[in-house]
Amino acid sequence: MNEAVVRVERVLPASPEAVFDAWTSPASLRAWMSPDPLSVSEAECDARVGGAFRIVMIDDAGAIEHTGRYLELDRPHRLAFTWRSAATGSIDTQVTVDLTDTPAGTHMVITHGALPTQEMRESHHHGWSGVAAKLAIVLGAS
Repeated sequence: MNEAVVRVERVLPASPEAVFDAWTSPASLRAWMSPDPLSVSEAECDARVGGAFRIVMIDDAGAIEHTGRYLELDRPHRLAFTWRSAATGSIDTQVTVDLTDTPAGTHMVITHGALPTQEMRESHHHGWSGVAAKLAIVLGAS
């Protein structure tokens, strides 16, 4: 296992198409794309290869802007995008989301690479785990 890579897995109670669409819809992203206790105040995305996204998470300390560009969109199997924020040292990192149909719904694997420090990797593992948990709740309620 590559220690420089964060990997989070979760089975979600929805089809791969519904999960993929949740990752590419601004309204959906506002509902779940932040670990507790953060929330999303703004979400914009141009879901096409080369298109950009912007997500602003907020907490008591203020706003944290996350930006990136879509590198791959293979509905309903895979998304890949760059990910940049103050929490990445304002450098581009890369995230892939792989979706596999299962009898229980969708097996989602989030892989986040190019995080330069152990502290960043631990922080992002916590963040992606929280995001995956929120997405499971949102999809289960819909």
